[in-house]
Amino acid sequence: MTQFNQNAVYLLNRMTAEKIDAKMCTVRSGRKKYERSWIWELIQNAKDKATIDFPIEKVSIKIELTDDQLSFCHNFGFFTQYNVEGLIRQINSEDKDREDVILKDENSNPSIGRFGTGFMTTHLLSENVAVSGLYKDGSNFKNIEFSLDRSSEDRNILIDSIDTSFKEAESSLSLSPNVSSPDFSRFNTKFTYHLEPGINQIAETGLSDLDTSLPYTLIFVEGIKEVIVSKENEEIVFEKREPKQLSDEIQLIEIVKSVNGESTVLLSKIPYCGRKNKLRRFLKRSSSQRRR
Repeated sequence: MTQFNQNAVYLLNRMTAEKIDAKMCTVRSGRKKYERSWIWELIQNAKDKATIDFPIEKVSIKIELTDDQLSFCHNFGFFTQYNVEGLIRQINSEDKDREDVILKDENSNPSIGRFGTGFMTTHLLSENVAVSGLYKDGSNFKNIEFSLDRSSEDRNILIDSIDTSFKEAESSLSLSPNVSSPDFSRFNTKFTYHLEPGINQIAETGLSDLDTSLPYTLIFVEGIKEVIVSKENEEIVFEKREPKQLSDEIQLIEIVKSVNGESTVLLSKIPYCGRKNKLRRFLKRSSSQRRR
């Protein structure tokens, strides 16, 4: 690397550090605003990434919570150079991916689009996150691991942490052999948050929102098969089963909630208008008629 390239990388990382510092200030000061949104950001990222990489598959998500750690895993996804750079430098790679989803999936899998605050809100859980998964290296796949350290408010330390993240990613790729015939149905993509004392409550707050909102989200959003939440001695599974066509215009969608193996089925009749992109207009029209 020439001196000019070194200077260019340093200036890029410095601008990145300034942007990350500004975003972290917003996140730190907006705990009440974001303590419920971080989980939806992770779910949206997992769903959108799976839709892009495996458009005919439906993603499964697993969240494991202990006293000092939360891990978020999903299948049917992998990292590219663009994704890694986006995570480390926060260059809005998710926003670009979501634009691709909307353009590519206009008539089938809409993006959740529930929150636009971005991946940075997940740093409410921990300002140091461990990332691991499969990495697409040309036509090959390797394992990749790196950390995202946003804990310092010193710009120079943030610059060093950005450089460290890239070095960790490059080192893990250099040590990883090619993964032959990777099993994408496994929970390969993983984000691990180490919870400091007192932060467990933020994790609990976000997860509690799933219980009331996730079943309804699963009804109207394609691309998610199930969400598994494991904590203490309890495992909760929200599963969306394949819809049953009752007539030309009516579908029966089953959302099954299982707690330690005991299941409750939520049934919902939903009008099927031939094309899914008409569904929202139908529901909006029906809602306005009911208000009258």
